[in-house]
Amino acid sequence: MEKSVIIKVEDLDVIGQLKYGNDNKSEIFLTLPLNKSHYFKKLYDNLEAFNINGQFEDDCQFTAFYCYVVQLLLPTSGSLFNDLIAVRDFYSNEESNTLIKYRIEIGKLYLNASDVNDETSVNKVDVKFSSIEQQLLNNENKKIFIKQNDCYITISNDFITIEPLHVITLKKLNQILFDLRVFFEVFVLNNDVKIIEKFIYTVDDTKIEEVMRYKSEQLTKEEFLFRYDTNSIESILNHWFEAKNTYGKIFDYLSGILNESSIVHLELKYFALAQWIEAYSREFLNNKIQTIINEPVENSDDQKLLLSQSQNSNNFRKNLKDMFKLKDLKILIGIQNSEDQKIFIDQIICYRNHLTHINIESKLNNTQIMHLYEILKDIIYILIIKELDVAIDSKRIDEIKRKYIAYKSLQNTIKKCE
Repeated sequence: MEKSVIIKVEDLDVIGQLKYGNDNKSEIFLTLPLNKSHYFKKLYDNLEAFNINGQFEDDCQFTAFYCYVVQLLLPTSGSLFNDLIAVRDFYSNEESNTLIKYRIEIGKLYLNASDVNDETSVNKVDVKFSSIEQQLLNNENKKIFIKQNDCYITISNDFITIEPLHVITLKKLNQILFDLRVFFEVFVLNNDVKIIEKFIYTVDDTKIEEVMRYKSEQLTKEEFLFRYDTNSIESILNHWFEAKNTYGKIFDYLSGILNESSIVHLELKYFALAQWIEAYSREFLNNKIQTIINEPVENSDDQKLLLSQSQNSNNFRKNLKDMFKLKDLKILIGIQNSEDQKIFIDQIICYRNHLTHINIESKLNNTQIMHLYEILKDIIYILIIKELDVAIDSKRIDEIKRKYIAYKSLQNTIKKCE
């Protein structure tokens, strides 16, 4: 889409063209004499980011964030090279009235309001996500109260609406929205989940559209981590936000490390998963120990053992071993005995340590690390499902066990990581 705009810079009202669309960069093109463009010339020379407030011909306002002047052109000249040479020549005469065309790239664009910023007071947001339309069909107008963030989330066929109980800043609302998007990115397997439409409502009921950039992509086979319905979604999302509150940033990282397209190299993928499991196990066990200490009821033998070990310095190996016991991972993965579990944990840690110390000689086997990577990913999914208090589907358990059997079959043909 292309519209004529007016922006105010210093004492000038500058006329230009704003171009934006779902699958394109948002850009502003301005044409003005060199002797009146010192502001933009300085921004271009210093590669400075700046914000723009302006309006369209119909007086509708807009706000553009993270703007950069990326190109200077002579409107009537030929190639880009000649244009830039010519512009440099004009710098020697800053009083020249020769017209210069400025191309400005926009990082974030808001329509229908000026001076939008992170501290803007808002009371609602409507969003539409990609890749999840089919899963929302049975949840028309289901309203969910999320305790951790004091807000209601309404799920419908078209949009998901977040309504805080009290007026909050746009920054806080965007954090809640980000946490919700990560949930869907974890929940919808093998598909990227993006916000494709977004409307923000301020306290005076101004409806602001944030222009989202995305490309429509062919969906892969529809697959979900689990199935939910109108009766279970409230409990699931409350557990999700509660887990996010407990574990903090590591739940933010899930959107990147479980997204197959976000990390290219296999070793880096494996390393990211192993680090996430280490961070999760440490926090989970710390919380578990604190719960045991604070509980007045008699503790089980497993809990007493965990508490007796808590004085020791925790490490990944011990934490992973405790996690396997407390989360029934040995049974879910299909590990037959304690010796096999020990060997499996040793290999997880050995590969992680090799990748941590980047200066050592690489002796890693890509076939084995690929199998370990797939199993680690399933371990994370198991941990998430348990956090959400959702039953693990028997078909998924069978698939997890199949992966372990395939990995186990490699032990006689691949040298053990040491």
